[in-house]
Formats: sequence, structure tokens, C-alpha cells
Amino acid sequence: MNLHTGSEERFAFEDGVYGSETAMAPRLGSTAEDDGYLVTLTTDMNDDASYCLVFDAAGWRTGGVQTSLPERVSSGTHSTWAPGSQLRRWNDADAAATAIGL
Repeated sequence: MNLHTGSEERFAFEDGVYGSETAMAPRLGSTAEDDGYLVTLTTDMNDDASYCLVFDAAGWRTGGVQTSLPERVSSGTHSTWAPGSQLRRWNDADAAATAIGL
């Protein structure tokens, strides 16, 4: 939503597909507020599956890249983004899960 004009644009999923809270992941060295990626998880109740979708923040209207998750996650999952440099074990970990202590 544009807070100056009140206009808004939406991305709609198919019936039975629900998106989670979307996180903004800035590109390294980004210079504009939409210079990065929008990352969201979806729950597809039709296929009993979940996906991670990544959109170019400036060009999200053209669609994103989708990858399957190993398990279905509940709809309404909250999210946040943290650069790897803020994760204390990032440089020592072989996997992202290890870096965040899982």
C-alpha cells in the first residue's frame, strides 16, 4: 500500500492457498527500499503441501520462484529476515539450521 496515495496492489494465490507474513530481504549493497527480495511461505490445502516463494521486490507482479518445503507449515506463519552477518554461528556452520541453533 502506498501511504502517500492510498493505492494498493495485490498478489492473489489460488483458492485454498494461503500466504504467510512476507519478509523483505535486501540485496547486498541495496540502495532503494525495493532493491531486494520478498520471501513468503505458502500453505496449499489442495495439495497438502507448502512452498517457499521468492519474488524480486521491484518486479513482484511478474511472479516469483517457488520451491517445495519438506513438510506442510501452518498458514499464518510469522517471519523475519536477518542478514547472515548477524547470526553468531553463520561463518562456522555448514547449514542454515545449524547457524540459527537448530
